[in-house]
Amino acid sequence: MRNRIALMSAALACVTLGGCDRTAIPNVRTANGQTASKPQDLTDSQIAEYLQGVYATVVPSHVRSVTGDLRPHWIVAGRISNKYSHDLKKVKVRLTAFEKDENSSTVLDTAEFEVEDVPAMQARAFRRQVQLMVFPKEFRFTCTILSATVTTDN
Repeated sequence: MRNRIALMSAALACVTLGGCDRTAIPNVRTANGQTASKPQDLTDSQIAEYLQGVYATVVPSHVRSVTGDLRPHWIVAGRISNKYSHDLKKVKVRLTAFEKDENSSTVLDTAEFEVEDVPAMQARAFRRQVQLMVFPKEFRFTCTILSATVTTDN
């Protein structure tokens, strides 16, 4: 009886695990209803054309670190507009803090974060916590899109 159970368990494991060496990519719907499934990075020119800016605000957070990275926490909130015909799986954004003086190009600190699932032809709001070594009202900032991953047709 034990041998039969062990044999059935082994057979079930072989059937269940067969073909697990391939990674499945989930299907995603585009704005025009087509199915997309192959992830691909947008080029810099496509990012400039289809992602026309990140609108954001930066405010201090009440969170304080007691170990590790002790830089102050800040909340970045805003939105990203996607004018591309496919959903964006992931958008990587860099926030750069400069001295407040408009004539200065001195970088005080930078932080990077990701925004996931930006729908085609729509905007996605985001709220992320970052750490920057800057003082309130003593800096200006810019947000730059570093990369964007889209799922395209096979």
